[in-house]
Amino acid sequence: MPPLFSAHFSAYIMNIKHLIILLILLLANNVSAAVVDSYQAVDLDRFIAEQQPLQEGKRFIVKPHGVLIQAELMSMPEKKSIKYAYTALMMMNINPLPSIDHRMFIRSAAGKVIAVYVEEQGLQNINEQLKPGDTVSFSGYHIYNYRLGPAIVIEGFTQL
Repeated sequence: MPPLFSAHFSAYIMNIKHLIILLILLLANNVSAAVVDSYQAVDLDRFIAEQQPLQEGKRFIVKPHGVLIQAELMSMPEKKSIKYAYTALMMMNINPLPSIDHRMFIRSAAGKVIAVYVEEQGLQNINEQLKPGDTVSFSGYHIYNYRLGPAIVIEGFTQL
């Protein structure tokens, strides 16, 4: 077998092994209808820093877990194609899938700006009650990591 072919074949086999392991883990961690049932307050700056930095185009799906984060709203929600969020949720056996088709930007206390998804259930309240510059406690859930940090779906908020 030529060395170049051998290297590509070995990488291909390794990717298949990782995929099989991921599928086994996903099937073992079936999540029920509610995406999360509890929330943990996290410091957004620390949470961003703790997520493994990944290469461009790479994502690491995590079992959704609820987070409460204090942040400043930087932009109002905008309609956006949210295909990867749905892919992550489907891989974690979330059923029924939440309605997510908006994205907005928030800023941490230290000034780090990240994009977050917005669930339909919280969208109307955010649009009616918040404006850019408002700092609130957002509730949501972490679904994957990518090169810019954690991907979080916002469900709602409470005033501080």
